[in-house]
Amino acid sequence: MNLKGRPALITGASRGLGAALARELAGAGARVLLVAREKPALDQTVSAIRRESGEAHGFAADVADKLSVHAIAAAAAAWPGPSCTSRSATRAPCAMKWRATA
Repeated sequence: MNLKGRPALITGASRGLGAALARELAGAGARVLLVAREKPALDQTVSAIRRESGEAHGFAADVADKLSVHAIAAAAAAWPGPSCTSRSATRAPCAMKWRATA
């Protein structure tokens, strides 16, 4: 899968499935925005991706907090182009949603 230059937003990205997905997407060339509540763990994941030559940015926030969600949306909206979003921090039936934008 070639995602070179495409932005991806991953919640729950500091560990487990979210971190693994972030590493995989970054390895495929995506620019990843990682969101998680725990900043130290988030920073470790971002650093690991960058060491592997991936482009990663961390955003410490709680997706259960409405104001945080607005801030996350604003950060994600700043990235143009087709995007991939993952909601690994939620228990939604769909773990990944692809959205193409102009």
